[in-house]
Amino acid sequence: QGLDNNSAPPFSTTNESDVYIIDSGIDRQHIWLSSKVAPYDSDHYVAFTDTDTCGFYACDSNGHGTHVSGLVASDLYGYNPNATLHAVKVFDQTGRTSTSVILNGINWTISDSSSKPVATANLSLGGGYTSTLN
Repeated sequence: QGLDNNSAPPFSTTNESDVYIIDSGIDRQHIWLSSKVAPYDSDHYVAFTDTDTCGFYACDSNGHGTHVSGLVASDLYGYNPNATLHAVKVFDQTGRTSTSVILNGINWTISDSSSKPVATANLSLGGGYTSTLN
């Protein structure tokens, strides 16, 4: 059950939105996410490619981005199961990146989402203090 003691999802079946997951990629073949991931490579941003490990341009060899995507939009447990997910892959398979790579992903997200009627971004990341991001 949800925080409001209601087991119904918080979004109706007509509430569609685009959600940008700024993380380690998304496993497009996950059973609860496969229909949620935007279909074209141009719908995603990739700073690190590892298509050889999962066959998708913005695949997730780390798993964290897929986990976050499930919280956002999975068929069974997602907050908005009608969302279209966009992978903004700014972490490599070991979970490493740099501030400039994250900023490039954020800038791409701002640019790509500007034409969408409803769009949000999720950053579930940690690291040291940087004046650029903080």
